[in-house]
Amino acid sequence: ALREGLGSRAPTRLVVMSDADLALTSAHGETGSGLLLIAGTGSIVLGRTRGGERVRAGGWGFLLGDEGGGYRIGLAGLQAVARAYDGGPPTMLTDSLRATFGIDGPAHLIETAYSPGWSPAAIAPLVLTAADAGDAISCHILLEQTETLAGQVGRLVALTPDLDPTLCLSGGLTKHSGYTATLTSALHRILPDLDIAPLAIPPVEAALAIAHAA
Repeated sequence: ALREGLGSRAPTRLVVMSDADLALTSAHGETGSGLLLIAGTGSIVLGRTRGGERVRAGGWGFLLGDEGGGYRIGLAGLQAVARAYDGGPPTMLTDSLRATFGIDGPAHLIETAYSPGWSPAAIAPLVLTAADAGDAISCHILLEQTETLAGQVGRLVALTPDLDPTLCLSGGLTKHSGYTATLTSALHRILPDLDIAPLAIPPVEAALAIAHAA
């Protein structure tokens, strides 16, 4: 659609790629081998083999996947509060929702959660803060979600042995120290020799380099 819309106004060399692929280029250059894990509202794992093949796991969207992403973490937090209202294990998230969003009971929780345009991803920061404070429910959510995401990396590596064991972390959630520490521990339990580092080069710089090369 972009190519057709630009038509004759397009430059000589037009490169159309997803933001995830652009981040992969930032992480490992246009030809380098390695892995990229993005954890923001959603999640995806990308890789490039030594032979130049692009591989991936996850990135299915909030209905089918996105484990370890903000939507899934926030949704699990909302579900935990709903269970607490039903007499389940208590969680600090109940008070956090009240203080942050004014949600003060089951009816208000339902009204908010099903409001058009409202996303459970808005709750993810509250889950991370509660986990930092030692809330058992939030700690469990964080551990479960990061272990599932780490498992995707492990399966991708197992299916694609021709990968350099270097992984870059990107996305808003990876800026949170508690999330990154939990995810890194989960990754090293599966892949002890994996070299993990934050994305050092902003994707916009990779976009400029690609444009300059054109």
